[in-house]
Amino acid sequence: MSKIKNSVRVVCLSEVYDSILMWSHYAQNHTGFCIEYDFEENNMFYRRLYPVKYTKDRYAISKADMSNSNTHWIYKTICSKSDVWSYEKEWRIVTANFEEMGLKNLEGKYVFDLKTNIKAFYLGAKIAENFKKEIIEFGQKNNIHVYQMVLSPNTYDLEVEKII
Repeated sequence: MSKIKNSVRVVCLSEVYDSILMWSHYAQNHTGFCIEYDFEENNMFYRRLYPVKYTKDRYAISKADMSNSNTHWIYKTICSKSDVWSYEKEWRIVTANFEEMGLKNLEGKYVFDLKTNIKAFYLGAKIAENFKKEIIEFGQKNNIHVYQMVLSPNTYDLEVEKII
């Protein structure tokens, strides 16, 4: 099992950019940022993109599954999650073939290069000014939209303001 864990790479994505709960959990209480990606159908990452299945039951792996040359069970395992997380509307890019995906080996770690797929940045409502400035400069240089998340004064919603 550890051999399998070491050979698989996963990128976790979401359909949602304006969940106050997710900004609190994953963006250090609104101080981080969210990246919107665009994947064309002919893109290699698109072909490895799977929706997460939310369920009460864990997917049980048998030894027969692991010895079978069909690796479909890997995706079933990696793309299953407790139904309490369904508000995340998560998708995952999953691969075990690093060379085919063009992953770069940096200091012994394979890295997904998704720079060309970036469509927009959403800055957290409490992002530090130096990070904000850096992302805006990157967006301007690469023709990428940048938005600022704002905590609504009247509700518990997040609002979006376009910067560039």
